[in-house]
Amino acid sequence: MEIEGNGSGDAVDIGAQHASRLLTQGLELKRQIDDALGAAWCLEALAWTAATEHDHRRAAILLGAAQTIADATGAPTATAPHFVSYQRDCERQVRSALGEDAFESAFEVGMRMSPHDAVTYATTPNQEIVPPQATQSDPPRAQPEQTATAFDAAGQPQLPEIRVLIVDRNRVEADGIRLVLNQHADLQVVGIATSAADAVALASETYPHVVMADYQLSDWTGAELATRLHKVEPAIRVLLLSAVVSNPLLQEAVKAGAQGFLLKTQPAEELVHAVRRAAAGEMLIPAVRLAAMLTGSDQHAQLFDLLTGREREVLRLLAAGLDNRHIAARMGIGYVTVRSHLRNLSSKLDAHSKVEILARSAELGLIVR
Repeated sequence: MEIEGNGSGDAVDIGAQHASRLLTQGLELKRQIDDALGAAWCLEALAWTAATEHDHRRAAILLGAAQTIADATGAPTATAPHFVSYQRDCERQVRSALGEDAFESAFEVGMRMSPHDAVTYATTPNQEIVPPQATQSDPPRAQPEQTATAFDAAGQPQLPEIRVLIVDRNRVEADGIRLVLNQHADLQVVGIATSAADAVALASETYPHVVMADYQLSDWTGAELATRLHKVEPAIRVLLLSAVVSNPLLQEAVKAGAQGFLLKTQPAEELVHAVRRAAAGEMLIPAVRLAAMLTGSDQHAQLFDLLTGREREVLRLLAAGLDNRHIAARMGIGYVTVRSHLRNLSSKLDAHSKVEILARSAELGLIVR
C-alpha cells in the first residue's frame, strides 16, 4: 500500500508519522476501555503506516498481532469491512518485499504476542524483538505427504494435462475463456465450437476431458448437448455457462449429465478451479443441495459451489471446532493462508464472524450441524 503525496517523500513521511501518532493514541484508548476488536483495527492500521514507511517486518508483525486479537473475539479478520482493500494492498506489498517465508515468520511473531505485548510493541518506535520459541502447547506443523510428484523446469509441481473444448456462439466470449485457461500450463484448449453440432463433431476428433459450453446455443440447449456428448464419449465432463441464474435450467442440465453450472461473471480463478474439479469427476454443487434440488424439495438450492477446495476444507475444520492455528497445522499450510481463506469465506457468505460463517454455511447446506 503506497500513500501518494505531492511528489515529496518528506510529505509522505510526515503524513505517515501523523497517522501513527493518532493511531497510537487510539490504541491506548481502546486498551483502557477494553475494546479488543477496536485495538485490533488500530494495530492493523499501524501496520499500514509501517508498510508506507517501508518497515515491512514491523508491518508483518503488527498484522499478526492484530489477527491474534481478532481471533480471540471470534472475528475472521482484524479488518473493518470498509477497509478491506487497504488491508489487501498492505499485505501484498509486505509479502512481496519480505518474501513468503520471511513474511510468514514475522506474522507468526506477532501472532504469539499477548495483547499487552502487542500494544507495547506497537507504541514503541524502532523496537526490535526476538521471535519467541514455540511452546509445547503449539501444534506441530503438519509435514506434507511424500508422494512421487513431477516438477516442471521452474521447480513447480506439474499438474496432469486437462484438454478443454469451449462451445459458445459468441466468439469473443469464447476467446476470453481461452485466454484465461491458456495462462495455466495444465489446461490445454483443444478447440472452439460455435454450435452444439460442431461441438459434438469436434469432440470426437479432439477427445477433450472437459467441455465448457454456453447453455443456450443456436441449435441445442446445454442439456441436449450434454446428452449427445455422453453418447459420443461417456468420460467427457460437461460444464455449462450462463449469464443468468436459473434452477430449472440447472436441474435439466444435471439430469442430462452435466457436472455443474457456472455464471460467466465468476472470477477467472474460480473458473479455472471449476475446470480442474470437473476433470477430476467432482460435481460443482454441494451434495445436500444437489439432492434437494433434484427431488424438488428445495426451490432455492445453490446453483453451484461458491467455495474452492481449500475453502471447503477450512470450513470443515472450522465446523469441527479447530482454531486458525490448528487448522493451519492440520492442513500443512501457513496461518496467513488460513486467514486468507477465512476472509474469502466471510466475503462469499456475507458473514462477519466465524459464528456467522458457520451459521450461513449450515443454511446453504455446505456443512451439516
